[in-house]
Amino acid sequence: MWKVDFVLRYQEPKRVCICGGGISLAKAVSTMKYLEMIGDVRIVGVSDCNAYYQEIYGWPVVQRKDLVAMALDGVFVAASKSLSSIVSDLKALGIPEKKIITYDKLSIPYFTFHDMLEWNQRKMSIISCNCWGGITYHFLKSKFHSPFINMWESEEDFIKICCHLSEYLNISIELDTVEFNDVERFYYPVYRLGDVRLHMNHYPDPNVAQEKWMKRVKRVNYNDLFVCIYTDRPEVAEEFEQVPYDNKVCFTSFPTDCPSAFSLDFYKNVSGLHEKKTWEIVNGAASGQFAVYNPWRFLMGKDKASAMLIHG
Repeated sequence: MWKVDFVLRYQEPKRVCICGGGISLAKAVSTMKYLEMIGDVRIVGVSDCNAYYQEIYGWPVVQRKDLVAMALDGVFVAASKSLSSIVSDLKALGIPEKKIITYDKLSIPYFTFHDMLEWNQRKMSIISCNCWGGITYHFLKSKFHSPFINMWESEEDFIKICCHLSEYLNISIELDTVEFNDVERFYYPVYRLGDVRLHMNHYPDPNVAQEKWMKRVKRVNYNDLFVCIYTDRPEVAEEFEQVPYDNKVCFTSFPTDCPSAFSLDFYKNVSGLHEKKTWEIVNGAASGQFAVYNPWRFLMGKDKASAMLIHG
C-alpha cells in the first residue's frame, strides 16, 4: 500500500519575497499559491518585474534594494538564465545564502519553505557507508557537508569510523592500493584512514580523490549528523545500534526490530525489483527513482515511521 501525505498546516507562514519574473515565475505560480494555501509561506512581494506592473499574480511588486528592510525569512529566485547573477546580487545586498532558495528546488518532492529553510540553516553532515549520502545531497540540490561522497567502506570499518568519528577525521589519509571499478571501467584509489580503508570508487584520479576528501572533511558539522548504513546481515543491524548518534538509519533487506532499522524488504515481492541488490534499492530511494520516504521528514530528526511512503 502506498501512502501519500503531503498536506501540512503551519501556525506561522514564512515571509518570502520572489526575485525574478517571466516564464520562470509563471511556472512557479501554482506551486507558490498552493504553499500559501496550506500556510507554509506568505509571498510579501515580487521584485525584478517590468516597470509597468504594480502587482503580479496578486502579489505586490517591490524593489530589490528594499528586500533587506522587509524582515524576510527567505528569498525565492524565480530565474534560470540569470540565476547566478541574481544570487550574487542578493548576497551583495546582505541577504544570507541560507535564506536564498533557487528555482530548481521546487522540483524536490514534498518541498516546503519551512523544510528548505531549516535544511539550509542546519548544514547537516551525512555520514554514509556508500553513495547514498552524495546522492541525497544531489537530490536536495545541496552543497556537500561531508567527505563521505562517491566512495564506500566495509560494514565493519564504517561502524568503527562512526563510533570514533572525530578521531578518524583528524587522521590524514594515505594511499594504500588501487582496485578496479568494473562498472565504470577504471582503476580507483583505496586510502588508509588509520586502521580502516576508504574505497574512492568514483575517482579515477587519486589526487582528485584526496583533494575532495581534505576539502570536505573541514565542512563536517559535528552538531548535526545523519549516519546511514545498509546491510543484508542481521548482526550488522544489531551492531549499528551501538553507534552513538540518535539521527541514524540502517537500511535492511529483511524485517527487524532494531530501532534504527528501515526495512526495504518490500522490493522482494515487486516485479522488476526482486532481482536488484540492496544497494541499488537504497541508492534508488535517495535519487527519487523509488518513492520510499519523504526526504525532509526522514533526514531532519522527525519520526521516521511517518516519513515512510510505503507500508506493507
